[in-house]
Amino acid sequence: MIDWPLAFSSASQAIKLVNELRSIDKEMSQAELKLKIADLSSALADLKMTLTEAKSEASEKDDEINRLKKLQQRLSLMVIPQGGWQIYRNTSGSSTKQPYGRAGGGDQKGEEDT
Repeated sequence: MIDWPLAFSSASQAIKLVNELRSIDKEMSQAELKLKIADLSSALADLKMTLTEAKSEASEKDDEINRLKKLQQRLSLMVIPQGGWQIYRNTSGSSTKQPYGRAGGGDQKGEEDT
């Protein structure tokens, strides 16, 4: 799961460090400057990792949504409501009628559609 508080904290910290670097006066030592740049690099690396993880999770969710849409479409082709009956088609092409309200499918006995 994405650690959004860490992502926002890292982004906030990076922005703060950039603003501090902009306001550097000439009296700041090289060591302080290097420390601020290291902190900025670390904050940006954390943010990049979190956003990469978010992108990966979003992609996985998109894949799952697409899989479920295909499954729903396939199942909708298998059950046809008709005049108080549901007609279930199995993979062999034959069909079975069940009254509404009964769990259906090719495994249960019902009227064979001819």
